[in-house]
Amino acid sequence: MHFGLPNEREFYLRGGEIGFEFDKNFILGWSWQKSKEPIVPVNNQTAFDFKNRGIFMSYVPGSHKVVHPRFNFSAGSSLATTTDKIKERGVNFSPSVGIEVNLLSWLKIAAEGGYRIHSDFRSPALLQNSLSGSFFQIQIRYGTSWNKFNDHNRWD
Repeated sequence: MHFGLPNEREFYLRGGEIGFEFDKNFILGWSWQKSKEPIVPVNNQTAFDFKNRGIFMSYVPGSHKVVHPRFNFSAGSSLATTTDKIKERGVNFSPSVGIEVNLLSWLKIAAEGGYRIHSDFRSPALLQNSLSGSFFQIQIRYGTSWNKFNDHNRWD
């Protein structure tokens, strides 16, 4: 669940991510999100649907501990579609910081906050609808580590 709060306007996105773990501390992958309902602008312009997707990178120091920090950066493309079927693409960057809790060896829950930097729209129907702003998200992650039985790097 992803809650965006730009320009005193709230919206909700849902999506997922697939990542590959490298050395238990770095994760590289692909993420996607989509608005659950059309986003209604503050100025009562045309509502629009929003999607974004792209790569993400995470640094997770101390991932073997029950509670540990998580630092993320995602970058990718976005698509806004008005109810009148006007489409416009954009680019977004989203750095975030959060905390992650290992519930089981294969199940984690995380809470993160960050700031989305989004290119502004150019079409008149979307012109006043910048999506840049702060966000908060809650994620449930599951999977397994290929290095779970080897807590030490063999090169130590």
